[in-house]
Amino acid sequence: MVVRYSHLKEDESEEFLINVRHKDNTERTFRNRMTVLQQDEAGKNYLILNVAEDITHVKRHEEELERQVEALNKSNRDLEQFAYVASHDLQEPLRKIIAFGERLSKKYTDLLGSEGQFFVERMTNAASRMHGLIEDLLVYSRASRQGETNTPISLNDIVKRVLEDLEIKIKEANAHIHLADLPTLEAQPTQMHQLF
Repeated sequence: MVVRYSHLKEDESEEFLINVRHKDNTERTFRNRMTVLQQDEAGKNYLILNVAEDITHVKRHEEELERQVEALNKSNRDLEQFAYVASHDLQEPLRKIIAFGERLSKKYTDLLGSEGQFFVERMTNAASRMHGLIEDLLVYSRASRQGETNTPISLNDIVKRVLEDLEIKIKEANAHIHLADLPTLEAQPTQMHQLF
């Protein structure tokens, strides 16, 4: 020990960990703090104080925490991948709904009449909004990795889109929405949409 700590001067300390096998055959971890109390006339370490603390339980908690963090990171990566794949898989059917809705509207305007035209327009608008929501989901899945930036957004516009998305539910619930004028602020559009 004196040789190992010959670089230490008087009143200097050094910490180190050692693992020892206990008599019950378990491995224990000790944190040691070696302090030079006194040196002899030749400047060699003469009195050294070693304080050892059993930190086995702390090390076990740290290892368990590391395992849980790694499991959580893996779960987050899996969720990000799922959101990305699911979003891409949902894009194609929506494109078809929008494309066929537009064709119906252009080719069969006379046959559809005003009511049919109204329904096709509503269907196309709903599919377009769903397309936007999926795009937002993609942005959100990337945001956890890169961080979505704040931009100036009109909360009035956000609420308008949310009310369009929830229009059927609002009618079914016979709900009445009363809004005051909302501000424009620096925020993340996806999160504001989800909030409302």
